[in-house]
Amino acid sequence: MVPSPYGSRLWRAVSCSALLLAAPISLAHAQSAVINGTVTQQGTTTPIGATVAIQSLGLSATANEQGRYTLTVPAELVRGQNVLITARFIGYEPITRTITLSAGAQLANFELKSDPFRLSEVVVSGTTDGQQRAKLPFSVATVSAEQLREVPAASPVAALAGKVSGARVA
Repeated sequence: MVPSPYGSRLWRAVSCSALLLAAPISLAHAQSAVINGTVTQQGTTTPIGATVAIQSLGLSATANEQGRYTLTVPAELVRGQNVLITARFIGYEPITRTITLSAGAQLANFELKSDPFRLSEVVVSGTTDGQQRAKLPFSVATVSAEQLREVPAASPVAALAGKVSGARVA
């Protein structure tokens, strides 16, 4: 091996400079992605509680009173990949768009459109007289045995039809 005419000090200086130049690149890859935005609806009000989610990563955020949300993707999940981000709220059409995850802040705003037919996604539970209602977060209505006997029906399901306003009995 031929000794360098510049000595080992120059080699160390060049090596250290190369490391310093590479450091910002590796730090950029170690940053999380922060996706901010607002969820609005057609008109003037904001759908408080709308959710924004990246299903493939198992991450979601909820919009506040102003419709703003912040979704933070941990650094280990940020690889420059394309992901689907979806905003949804009961009674509105969900909106999905593709974004490229990159380190740092990104903006993704959503405007939801009303869809009254999406209200069928709401599920209502009920109880019989013998069960405890304290375990349910709400109670919709009570249909007594007397009310069911008032109108003859071919089946118990048919007897329930029309007894509770807005309920679809199937």
